[in-house]
Amino acid sequence: MKKSLSLSNLSLLFASRKIRLLTFALSFFFFALFIDLTWELWEHDQKLYVLDQTIIKFFARHRLAVLNGSALDITALGSPTLSLMISIITLGLLLLNKMKRELIYFISASFGAGIWSVIIKNIIERPRPQDIPALISVEGFSYPSGHTLVATAIYLSLAFILNKNFKFKYSSTLYFSVSIILFSLVGFSRTYLGVHYPSDALSGVFFGSAWAIFLAAFL
Repeated sequence: MKKSLSLSNLSLLFASRKIRLLTFALSFFFFALFIDLTWELWEHDQKLYVLDQTIIKFFARHRLAVLNGSALDITALGSPTLSLMISIITLGLLLLNKMKRELIYFISASFGAGIWSVIIKNIIERPRPQDIPALISVEGFSYPSGHTLVATAIYLSLAFILNKNFKFKYSSTLYFSVSIILFSLVGFSRTYLGVHYPSDALSGVFFGSAWAIFLAAFL
């Protein structure tokens, strides 16, 4: 009986380590995508410039009044105000339920994402789009999209926390699908509104994913 129990524990240990290694590998994959995209921007890659300009001008030509208001609502899902509100509520719930590991994870993922966004923006110093009229007034640098980066980190980290503590059939599919839809919509809205290039939003997704997944594996 003891031998069987020992083998079972050993099997679980190996499975856990395998999952952790795969999670680390996934985070490094997204980080590599971010580095590659950033390097192309740093080297003034002409293909990236043309693609960015083509997409934002396409959106500017095909804006619909009925969608403009929706885009403003969607982009708020990654705004500092709503992100802070979601973070405070989540932290309160985690504290009440004494989920210390999840608490450390969420604090690191959410507030860390905001700090990383400011640091990278001030290193790259990419101006915001100037060739199309923006539907909202914003300040600061463009790369990466802070709304998208923070939204990706917050919604992905929430998916990890929910999947760990509230499992049911297809739970991981549900949690991560909703998470991906939310931060993808935020990235899309930032480009649609004319305040970010597509590569800004994509870089936010890459770095936010890398950060949230890395911390999930580490913690």
